[in-house]
Amino acid sequence: MKKYIIIVITICLLMLILSVNTYQVQAVGLDKLGDSNSYIKDNGDNSKVVDIGNVIVGVVRTVGESIAVVMLAVIGIKYVMGSVEEKAEYKQTMWPYILGAALIFAGSALTNIIYELLNS
Repeated sequence: MKKYIIIVITICLLMLILSVNTYQVQAVGLDKLGDSNSYIKDNGDNSKVVDIGNVIVGVVRTVGESIAVVMLAVIGIKYVMGSVEEKAEYKQTMWPYILGAALIFAGSALTNIIYELLNS
């Protein structure tokens, strides 16, 4: 049971790390504070980076959700085909799966909601 808890915590931490947004901060020297537009620097078009990031996040989300659905099917088939003792064991092992699957589905939805709120 401890092994499953460690795996679930590791997956949760990885999802948290992947969902953290980073921001670019630029500072100017004191000699340029008089000109109000001197600190604005055009770094070019960032749409390519955003597009690549969206593709990567979409692939990771799709793979995670697909694995969660396949694992649910496998656990469900084992539960139906198992004996009474095996069913009791599957009920115990199903809680970490349910927690992990909920984090995968809710995590992707929450990050999309937060992204939309911050960019509106």
